[in-house]
Amino acid sequence: MEYTTLSFKFQCVMKGLSQLNIDEAMTIAEVETKFNALFPFLTIEFFKKGESVEGNCRLKPIKDIARKLVLNSFVILPNMTVHELEEKFWEQMGLQISVYRKVGNSILETSFTSNWTLEHQNTKGSELLFAFNTNIPDTP
Repeated sequence: MEYTTLSFKFQCVMKGLSQLNIDEAMTIAEVETKFNALFPFLTIEFFKKGESVEGNCRLKPIKDIARKLVLNSFVILPNMTVHELEEKFWEQMGLQISVYRKVGNSILETSFTSNWTLEHQNTKGSELLFAFNTNIPDTP
């Protein structure tokens, strides 16, 4: 749907978002919030030793959770694939992540579509919302 892609881009421009800078001082909660602002139909989850990072651990800086001693900052861009993002977090921070696409009240793992860009994943989530939801609020 062309409209949903344009709507998403317009919303990001209006919020001043086009990329997300990741550095070691950010908390997991902060990354999740900013990622969701940039990609409202995606969600990101962090793992440490195979377990989801939850509760108070989400409020700690990345440097306190990361498995690497030397962390490198990087930028999340809409044209990155899910696979590239997962690799960036692992190589630069020593953190395992997963990206999920929101579908109504559920989330779908993106492992089978990890070669899609984050923007494309987000657009597909938006399209699914518009396809299945008849009570969509008007966009200003």
